[in-house]
Amino acid sequence: MLTDMPDLQKKLLTDVVYVVINSTKTKVTTMSVNCSAYLHGKFLSACYHTTIYDCMDLFGTTKEAWTTLWLAPRNCKGSTIQHDMTVLSAAITNQHTCLKGFS
Repeated sequence: MLTDMPDLQKKLLTDVVYVVINSTKTKVTTMSVNCSAYLHGKFLSACYHTTIYDCMDLFGTTKEAWTTLWLAPRNCKGSTIQHDMTVLSAAITNQHTCLKGFS
C-alpha cells in the first residue's frame, strides 16, 4: 500500500495517513461483506455463528468511526491527525479482536 505511493518520503504525514485509512476502510468493508455472505447458506457451529456476528458488529463500529472521520473538516490542524490515527488504531484493534474470536 505505502510502497505504491510515489515519492513517499516527500509526502505530508496527513497524506500518508489518509492513504492508509482509505485502504483499511476498503478492507474492512470487504471483510464485512464476506462475513455477511458466509452466514448465508453455510452450516456453522453456534460458536462460529456468534463470532461472525461479533465481527460484523466490530466492523460496523469501525465503519461508523470512518463516517465521523470523513465528515470532519480536513483543514483542521494538530488534533485531526491524532484523531485519524486513533480511528485507524481502533480499526486494527477491532480486526485483531475479530480474529481472536476464531482461535
